Amino acid sequence: MNRICKNFIILTVALTISNVIVAQNACDKLFAEGVKLQQTMTIYSQQKAIEQFKKAKICYDSQTKKDLCDQQITACRNIIAQIKKNDMAEKKDDPTPPQPSSITADNNDNQHTETIDKRDVKLSLNKTYIKFKGKGGEFQKVKVTCNYDDWEVSDAPEWVNYSRNENNELVIETEKNPDKDERSGILKVRCGETETSLTIIQDKFKKFIIL
Repeated sequence: MNRICKNFIILTVALTISNVIVAQNACDKLFAEGVKLQQTMTIYSQQKAIEQFKKAKICYDSQTKKDLCDQQITACRNIIAQIKKNDMAEKKDDPTPPQPSSITADNNDNQHTETIDKRDVKLSLNKTYIKFKGKGGEFQKVKVTCNYDDWEVSDAPEWVNYSRNENNELVIETEKNPDKDERSGILKVRCGETETSLTIIQDKFKKFIIL
């Protein structure tokens, strides 16, 4: 194979790789626009975010990225449902006053247990997704806003560690990613019957080879 042919092949491969990178950057831009819209807690903004995530899903080649778009679309729909629920609760004129608490007594020690009736839970996170490096050991914080103190994490990926601090923040850490690809999962926060979710993304672990 002569030098001209070799140079032509190298140039073709380089252009192909360049086109792929440009295409994926365009997909990432669509995804980022969706995330930005998702931060505004209105039905219209969530619907526009869903449109961007759907476009990004079509654009992406990676199945992991497509799955991530699906997760964000689900998160948007959950936010829409929560907004509608809160609006209905505010507009509803309930003639029956809410029961503040139900008290039960223990006949053995006369201690009382209080069960709060949560009728209008307002629960939100200041982020809809966070991204970690593949090496693990990295911490990030997510602010939880809720009108009740007893919110909790109801579900999380096995590779995610979390704790709650005194500022009503979730302190989240990921373990080292052993996979060859980027991975993602959903962490769910619940209060009463209300639930919201956080998408957690972790890059693949990059090994640096020193020659």
